[in-house]
Amino acid sequence: MLADIDKLVGKRGRSAFLAEAARDEIQRRQQREALRASQGAWKDQNHPELRMEPKLVSRMRSESETLS
Repeated sequence: MLADIDKLVGKRGRSAFLAEAARDEIQRRQQREALRASQGAWKDQNHPELRMEPKLVSRMRSESETLS
């Protein structure tokens, strides 16, 4: 694995590459955990104005296409 990293960034860039990869992975895992923790927080009954019927969406799309 180190040989592959060295091919990409050189031996002198190895530490920075590994630090960036670790930061990216930590951020990805934190975001994934935040999404899991907030799952189910958005309830349709709390925001009925944002619920759209599929037929309404289709109609809006077709109207938009005819205006173009």
